[in-house]
Amino acid sequence: NTSHPTHVFIIDGNRNRILGMAALGYCSLSHAPCSIASDCDGDTCTLTPGQIAPQFILGQPSGTDYGACNGDATDQITPNREAATGSTLCFVKPDQISVGETVIYIQAAVDQSHNLYVPDQWNNRVLMYRDPFNAANGTSAAAVWGQDTFAGFACNKGLGAMASSLCEPTSVDIDTTGNLWVGDGNNNRVLRFPRNAGTGVIATTADVTLTGMSAPVSVRLDPSGNVYTTDGTNLRSFTAPQPPGTSTSQLLSFINQNPNYAALSLTQIAFDPTQNGHLWVQVSWYAHVLFDLTTQSALKTVTSGQFRGLDVSQAGDLFSVEAWDH
Repeated sequence: NTSHPTHVFIIDGNRNRILGMAALGYCSLSHAPCSIASDCDGDTCTLTPGQIAPQFILGQPSGTDYGACNGDATDQITPNREAATGSTLCFVKPDQISVGETVIYIQAAVDQSHNLYVPDQWNNRVLMYRDPFNAANGTSAAAVWGQDTFAGFACNKGLGAMASSLCEPTSVDIDTTGNLWVGDGNNNRVLRFPRNAGTGVIATTADVTLTGMSAPVSVRLDPSGNVYTTDGTNLRSFTAPQPPGTSTSQLLSFINQNPNYAALSLTQIAFDPTQNGHLWVQVSWYAHVLFDLTTQSALKTVTSGQFRGLDVSQAGDLFSVEAWDH
């Protein structure tokens, strides 16, 4: 997610951390930092992978020697699993024996104030980091949803599903008025946590609940406030929901009806902000496909060995996560 020119957040799932990259390369002529071509005012942005260190790391105390969920790798110390804090993350399932064999899909979001919102899946919560590129804000989370305190980590707080609880969230988005939307995977729903226009504070209790899906992986909103989700082989849309959650839902089956993508899972999605109605969809693990929602046609396809996610910059640049090439 690019919060403003050159800045990129990279979710390093198997190490339970997020890298804050001030840039991914340099402009060829001016040598100014850049991440996409539009950062260079007509010049070429030359990416230099591995040559630029992250400005900061979230979820771990340093860039080396640390990578475990909440500071302890597994559930092998049950019932004394390490508690969560405002400085830890847990993207790898705690009882996972081999982290190299786990599949992780985490989709974050950035608001207009450059605050970062992260679904902390196995701590069953969403965290907000106040503009992490401002060093004065530090690397600890400033707010939490789904738990009563930063120490909590139980699914639904150890109780049943509530409007203030989460269970294995994997995706978040911020709409044009600053409301927080969460794909609450193991509760089979999408929640909206409303932002108070006067104070700017986002409530910790949801006022909209969307259902009729099974373990949503991705949630993204278009500029009109319509909600799009993926679950299994399904792409769904919900017309701009309003409290208490009234909305018309539609199963968009045109992808599954395409013989190239029939019966394949749909995971992460992202809108191209430069083209109205253009949606990038990750199809299974091998393809990122750009669809025109109006004509229901595929416009572009990018293939790879093992995709694990995607996002799109404000200038329309596609960022793909390729797991096997790290």
